[in-house]
Amino acid sequence: MGKLQKQTWILMGDLNLNRFDTNKRKGKILKDLEEGYDLGCLIISPTRITNLSSTLIDVLLTNRPDIFKKEFYNPEISDHHLIYCLMKEKNITVQSKNHLP
Repeated sequence: MGKLQKQTWILMGDLNLNRFDTNKRKGKILKDLEEGYDLGCLIISPTRITNLSSTLIDVLLTNRPDIFKKEFYNPEISDHHLIYCLMKEKNITVQSKNHLP
């Protein structure tokens, strides 16, 4: 396992590469990036919707999709949806040690 595979990677934002257009150059660049680095896109619905088109250009890519909860929200103040992610938490119980002098 390579050094990059041991780390958690997150690439998110408005990349202006429509993930739905895999037959076009810009969409293919994004898909090749995902495949080359074994990344999964957590967002699968359109994130920019206008009267003329629906595109997925705001992406959230990671090599560890299992540890994230994906979210997006349409604040109705922009033609882009707000995307974000939350890491799933695990509660760790630590037993305290009383150190008395």
